[in-house]
Amino acid sequence: MNPSIRPLDPARDLEAVSALCDELGYPTPVNTLQTRLAAIAAQGAGHGLFVAQDKGQVVGWVHIYGVRLLDSPGYAELGGLVVSQKARRGGWGRALVEAAQQWALQEGFGRLRLYSGPQRLDAHRFYRRLGFEEKHPHMFQLHLR
Repeated sequence: MNPSIRPLDPARDLEAVSALCDELGYPTPVNTLQTRLAAIAAQGAGHGLFVAQDKGQVVGWVHIYGVRLLDSPGYAELGGLVVSQKARRGGWGRALVEAAQQWALQEGFGRLRLYSGPQRLDAHRFYRRLGFEEKHPHMFQLHLR
């Protein structure tokens, strides 16, 4: 498999993104996604939204954004990451995280952080395999440079 990752296209991806939100346990109707994307877009730069695509079907998505701070270099944070249960263990999650890492580096961030719910033990193992360290309970961090 050669993972295909591309920027999220609101005109064609929201049905699939909505279905993946359901799988993640956060049911989000398409109209709500449209409203949230508009709010993100209104903030200007500072967000990356990518989808994983297999044979024309969206099988995962990732949202990354930057946190700029006055007293430290800041960090990029994964706001959400999901891969369809049918596509898991196929390299899609790794490819999405790598796209997020590339975005973070291009934006000048040296750290990538995320929070993962205590019930998501498989996700915690996945993040550790990718080199993330658990800094606090359920908060993981990866140094990029």
